[in-house]
Amino acid sequence: MTEPAEPLIEWKDVTKTYPGRDSQALSTTTLRIDNDAHIAITGPSGSGKTTALNLLGLVDRPSTGRAWFAGTDLSRASNRALTRLRRRIAFVFQEFYLLEARTVLENVTLPLIYHGVPRAEHTDAAMAALELVGLADLAASRANQLSGGQRQRVTLARAVVTRPRLLLCDEPTGSLDAANADAVLDIIDTVHGQGAAVVMVTHDPRAASRAPTRWGVSEGRITLGVAA
Repeated sequence: MTEPAEPLIEWKDVTKTYPGRDSQALSTTTLRIDNDAHIAITGPSGSGKTTALNLLGLVDRPSTGRAWFAGTDLSRASNRALTRLRRRIAFVFQEFYLLEARTVLENVTLPLIYHGVPRAEHTDAAMAALELVGLADLAASRANQLSGGQRQRVTLARAVVTRPRLLLCDEPTGSLDAANADAVLDIIDTVHGQGAAVVMVTHDPRAASRAPTRWGVSEGRITLGVAA
């Protein structure tokens, strides 16, 4: 009998409480995210979606419970080990956070510097990421010359240039019109098809419908479920 594959992320009885708050930002949660997961998280503002995303992205540590990422017990991991694990994760936000005066190519290259990729490999890797999002022809353009849809596609190229194991998206279509939103979601689907797990927080029903698995969050409680 084949042994089940090790999950990318596993939580057991994880909670998160912030100082000065009477209630938990995230109630007791047990979950598993596989390496091929594609999940949409929905829920009202202030429900705990961002808290969940920060915990999944190793930005925060659980207050109680235990969590694992790629087999590493996070409760026992050193700060150096957590830094190495974070290099396997990429974020895409509603806000673009581009360096406006820099070129598209320079923006996409930036994570390669932080990851210690040899400089000789930067241009080829960044251009491949720009090809993926359909913007290779704008590599020399400055970020402040781009439309909103183009900016979000650049942020996607910047996120995937290091080939992350996990892509976390926080309202990636929130500031886009329908056509640009569909283009961004198509790219996210492609990234997932190339082997990255995807977890997306969204208020957009169209975006949520693209994910085969959907979780709901309300008052810090995650409801796990699979879409029909």
